[in-house]
Amino acid sequence: MICWNCREPVQGAVCPGCDKLQPPPSVDHFALLGLPRTWSVERKTVEGAWRKLARQTHPDRFVGRRAVERRMAQQWTARAMDARAVLRDPHRRALYLATGEADLPEQGGPDVGAEFLEAVFELQMAARMGETGVDEQVEGMVSAQEAALVSALEQWEAGEGTLDDVPALIARLRYLRTARTLVAQAAH
Repeated sequence: MICWNCREPVQGAVCPGCDKLQPPPSVDHFALLGLPRTWSVERKTVEGAWRKLARQTHPDRFVGRRAVERRMAQQWTARAMDARAVLRDPHRRALYLATGEADLPEQGGPDVGAEFLEAVFELQMAARMGETGVDEQVEGMVSAQEAALVSALEQWEAGEGTLDDVPALIARLRYLRTARTLVAQAAH
């Protein structure tokens, strides 16, 4: 990248030649924070990378600068906050790796399977009817989906699989989160 102000080569957020803030690059969340593109990145590693970037680009550092740098500082902050929010959440990070998006679409999401939807519906009805043991069944399904998600991601990181199933696994876990809430409400 070339500095917009002094035309010197720049590899970071701030030009080493003229000390001007550069525009945030159009890169993914991992690259923005300088992290490897991996699911197994630790939350504290994400926090440390975010803090390092925030120290360089926070708008408070550019209060006395020209409007262009103040705007760029706001852009850096917004991008860094988005990257931090996505990468510190294992489910959002997994979905981001699989699709490039941090969240499932509101409508028309991945196919979770008719059998799965029917099983969740039956559990929700059983909870509303006051049947016992529903919470254990829901927790068992959550554990199975979490294990499948972790397995898919570990296989991908080992170069032995794809992330094709990740969106559906995340969607199933969200259905189960709703079921978990309904079961808890029915118990009270």
